[in-house]
Amino acid sequence: MKNAIYFLAVITLFFSTLGCNKQEKLAISYPTNGLNGINLLALTSDSLEVAPVNYSMNAVLGEKAQLKIVITKLPTPSSNSVWFYDVMTDGWIGGDFDGTSQEFTSTKTGNIDLDLEFQGQGTCRIDYYENSKTVTKSKVFSW
Repeated sequence: MKNAIYFLAVITLFFSTLGCNKQEKLAISYPTNGLNGINLLALTSDSLEVAPVNYSMNAVLGEKAQLKIVITKLPTPSSNSVWFYDVMTDGWIGGDFDGTSQEFTSTKTGNIDLDLEFQGQGTCRIDYYENSKTVTKSKVFSW
């Protein structure tokens, strides 16, 4: 009986440790600042400064984490709103802009950072896909 209780305690500890490791491996955090400036993904404000401010799209991904960000331009009276990013960034790959939205997908784990710049005046929605094929959170920003 004593051995059975000991065995159950060891098994419980083993499986609870596995659960913690899985959460750590899938963890995603958003530092306040990245290599290129204020981290767009960590902002709580809904308004951005435009020129000459560059922003980072910065995340720290656990070793099994995956992140996709979709930026969608929302209708505004001004049609001169646009964003630019550095295509030579390590850790992100940007999809083609389809006239309304653009997808950015993580290509590695650890610290990934993308240099972003917004020009003109506009509004966009940023959708986060954190280890998921569905949106896990969204933010709307104007610049």
